[in-house]
Amino acid sequence: MGPDGTRHLRFDRTYGGLPVIGGDLVVHQGADGTLRSVDRAVGAKLALPSLTPALSADQAAAQATGTVRASLGSAEDRDEQPLREVSGAGRPTLVVWAVDGTPRLAYQTAVEGVRADGTPSRQQLVTDAATGQLLSSHEEIHTVSAGTGTGVYVGRVPLTTNLSSGTYQLKDTTRGGQYTTDLKHRTSGNGTLYTDADNLWGDGTVSNGSTVTGIGRDKAAQVWYHALTEYMTSTTDYAGARTATLNAAAALYGSTSTEYTTVRAAWAAVNVGTP
Repeated sequence: MGPDGTRHLRFDRTYGGLPVIGGDLVVHQGADGTLRSVDRAVGAKLALPSLTPALSADQAAAQATGTVRASLGSAEDRDEQPLREVSGAGRPTLVVWAVDGTPRLAYQTAVEGVRADGTPSRQQLVTDAATGQLLSSHEEIHTVSAGTGTGVYVGRVPLTTNLSSGTYQLKDTTRGGQYTTDLKHRTSGNGTLYTDADNLWGDGTVSNGSTVTGIGRDKAAQVWYHALTEYMTSTTDYAGARTATLNAAAALYGSTSTEYTTVRAAWAAVNVGTP
């Protein structure tokens, strides 16, 4: 419940008793119970011709295992160790895949193995239940390094970084592999991944050409918490995160408040939206 009495109700969807990946939504109600809006992970209508898979669970497990086994000796991300062996797959779960806007019947399968440095591997694969096409894959187990950064307003803070070939990267493999690059004042392109020898980042100054007055740690935490719990969904990207944090700031402090304006300026400073 929001500070103004509004309610934000989060739902996970099922279809024919099957979990829908990408089907989550948040319903926003006024203090009087009236419907205000709905945030959906995906807006596509769910309508499948059949819930009977063309491929059996055993076939799906074999295909998922084969897909992972084909990557032996390689790594999907440059910060991962190569996969050394594949031990097998768990029992596939029948699901509805809706993330890409084209709902279809699919299997979700966990395939386990070991990487070259002995780190366990557990990859979650989603495959089309009719064709076996790989729809999604991600590694659940990551090895991270703990760095320290110096912020403009908050002093020294811990950072999750990645150690690769003796050099620390400003990349967090535990949160989707997000990373920070230097665009050298450009507004497009890939940029250069920030690296460091001692895992100590920043000197407490602003160096990207933008100046944003902070709202303080407590208010920033409140904005992020309400955005995360009340507005974001499983498919939220950077643009969606901007919208979610602005909605949270407006609900907490008002759409004409300094807090709202500051959140908007902070996003513009990293080239997401305009001030």
